[in-house]
Amino acid sequence: EKMQKFIDELGLSEEQQAQMKEQRQGHKDEIKEFYEEVRGLRDALKAELEKPDSNEATINSLATRLKALEGKKIDFRIQKVLELKSILTPEQFKKFKEKTSKWHEKKGSRNKE
Repeated sequence: EKMQKFIDELGLSEEQQAQMKEQRQGHKDEIKEFYEEVRGLRDALKAELEKPDSNEATINSLATRLKALEGKKIDFRIQKVLELKSILTPEQFKKFKEKTSKWHEKKGSRNKE
């Protein structure tokens, strides 16, 4: 219901809706794998740091891999924005950014409480 309201507010055509759905579905598995990898590395790093006899080389290796994934996350976000801009009109993209900014602001204020 919320998604349909969002679609209506943006004024998406059937073709645009299909393209956006395809974009979301196309990246779903990739996103899941990415976050599982990040979670595993963070857990491994935390466990290594908590060991009484932590191995500095292991810690540095895990940290380097996490940093590389952060770069990959930035690349992924940029690609998503570019794909979205190719689907939406400039006016629709502006509305999309306004709506998502408001959503992120609300989400952020709830996390601070």
